[in-house]
Amino acid sequence: MKNKRFEIKNTLGMFDLLKGIIMILVVVSHTEGLIPFLEKYHSMNELFSNVNIFVLFLTFIYMIVGQASMPALLIISGYGFRKTTNTKCITRQYRSLLQPYIITMAIAIIIHFFSYLFLYGGLRSSIKQTASIFLGALLGLPKDRYLLNFRIICCGPTWFLLALIIATIVFNFLANRYEEKKLLLISLFVSCIGWLLSFTIPLPWCISQGFISVFFLGLGYYVKKNKLLISFTIKKLFIGILIIIPYLISVNITSYFDMANDLYPLGPISIIANAIIGFLIIYVFLLLNRFNVFLSTFIRKIGRNSLYFLCIHSVEMVAIGGYVQYVFVHSWWKGNPTLRSAIIISFRLFFAIVATLLFVQIKGVIDFREGLPS
Repeated sequence: MKNKRFEIKNTLGMFDLLKGIIMILVVVSHTEGLIPFLEKYHSMNELFSNVNIFVLFLTFIYMIVGQASMPALLIISGYGFRKTTNTKCITRQYRSLLQPYIITMAIAIIIHFFSYLFLYGGLRSSIKQTASIFLGALLGLPKDRYLLNFRIICCGPTWFLLALIIATIVFNFLANRYEEKKLLLISLFVSCIGWLLSFTIPLPWCISQGFISVFFLGLGYYVKKNKLLISFTIKKLFIGILIIIPYLISVNITSYFDMANDLYPLGPISIIANAIIGFLIIYVFLLLNRFNVFLSTFIRKIGRNSLYFLCIHSVEMVAIGGYVQYVFVHSWWKGNPTLRSAIIISFRLFFAIVATLLFVQIKGVIDFREGLPS
């Protein structure tokens, strides 16, 4: 009997595998000194002669997927988007995203004060550093800024929640007025406005990132409406890869697409290119859904709880993890850099996964008890 051809279907949890991988990549990307060899060499010849070609290939793949991770997550959000009234949309974003952001940052600020006091000592310096964390959280800054020589520390990975809130509210407004290709084009126009805003003074609450994210939401919504993921084929996947290769080679060697830091090498072209890459990555991982081994099932569980995972990793990173790994890399560890990075990633992943699963269990018990008749 011949095996049935695997078909992509709209099912609950269809994106969990990719979301789980992206959450792992988020932790990996926040590892101090992970790929320092890229900064050591001044020419391509010097790089290729000193670094193993397989290591370079893996690094290149990591950079591509890493850059397109946030666009891919936003496309997935657009795929699941349902338009409603503007009032209901704002209320929904407050409950589902803003409240987790506020709670996450409040916990991070409290833990930060005591962890900084423990690591470095000095009540005054601990208050000052914690105040800088508080301002970064209050203003929702995706990267560190300076105000009159006072450093305001960014809100960490939770910048994504703020950008998604703004993008969803703006896109919902547009979706109530436009449809199909017109909606997608207007979403791209809003994204270009966001790119221009990234050149202005530092804007609070990830406004520029939020406007840029509108296009990714629009693409996801357009893909869902036109069933593009279901009708897409492996042949089209290879064609898409061939189309995007020139961009990948020309841009990724010298620059990096990074929404958190307002880095868009070719402006709107980079935004569109990473939207395409994000779509292709989503399709590849939907094909991988045919595999149900222990590891993929476990990663899907992380993806299913990606919001909690992201918030817990943010608490760890902002409150203590960033300091500990910096000291570990620059003062404590004197051995192999690869082993050093593996240790950091393993510990941070272990903590984030265990804390997430514990939180889900506790939340499940509380929700169950609240649902019982009194």
